[in-house]
Amino acid sequence: MSQAISIIVPLTIAIRASNNMLMTTIPLLVRYNFHFSNTLVGILSALVSLMTFVSSGLINSRLRACRRRIAFIASSVIYAVVFPLFWLSSPITVWVLSAVAGFALAF
Repeated sequence: MSQAISIIVPLTIAIRASNNMLMTTIPLLVRYNFHFSNTLVGILSALVSLMTFVSSGLINSRLRACRRRIAFIASSVIYAVVFPLFWLSSPITVWVLSAVAGFALAF
């Protein structure tokens, strides 16, 4: 039990911290580096939130415990791969990365 807690607690803290960083930094990235309009910045932020809602509210809530565990592990790996790719993103790929990151974060 203590082994599970020693893994889950730091992982949860890291994911929540990177989630907050993603939600506040991506709009700044696209506004100042890619020169998106205020409307596009808002739409991109809404996309991340929408994808989080879809995966958390519509998919994750309906999964059984064994499948939820697999989804959690897979989404953690996906997010670990996607998050650093924002550094290499372009005005087009930032849309895909944001959607995938938002989807993966909710699990």
